[in-house]
Formats: sequence, C-alpha cells, structure tokens
Amino acid sequence: MGDLANEVCPADQSPGGKLEQFAAEIGLTFDALYEYRRVAKAWPPATRVGGQTWTTHKQLAGREDRRRIISKQQWTYNALAERLGQLPQPIAV
Repeated sequence: MGDLANEVCPADQSPGGKLEQFAAEIGLTFDALYEYRRVAKAWPPATRVGGQTWTTHKQLAGREDRRRIISKQQWTYNALAERLGQLPQPIAV
C-alpha cells in the first residue's frame, strides 16, 4: 500500500488532501496510509530486507543508519526497541 501511495501521492509533492482522498477510496485511514507511505519511501523495494518484518522496517525508517542496523540480525520488535534505546512493549497475557 505504501508503494502505491507513493505512486499516486508522492510524499515530496502532495498535500494531505490528495492522500486523504486516496485513503478513503481504498478504505484505509489517512494515518495508516501516511505511515505506509512513509515507510515505503524510506525503504524502496530494492532496499527492503527479506526476512525482516514490516514493523522492523517501520522502526528504522527515520534513521540514517537503518541499513546497517537491519543487517545485523533477525530482529524482534522488543530486541530492536532495546537496541534503539526504546522501551519494549509489554506482552499481554
């Protein structure tokens, strides 16, 4: 969805209105589509790392050193959060 959003409403060219309209047309919230587009822009298809989750790509999307970090190991959400100095999410029982 993020790749498609970048084609229809490139992040560096579009105001929110066009992306909001597109989100409504495809049945997503603006916030969800905006986040998909942000991650897709940070990780063009050729740079995505197979075996790593979308969430891992999302966690690293805003970092300059993302390609170095993602290649270190197969990350879980909490392991990567710890590596980035973030609090892990508690596991619901």
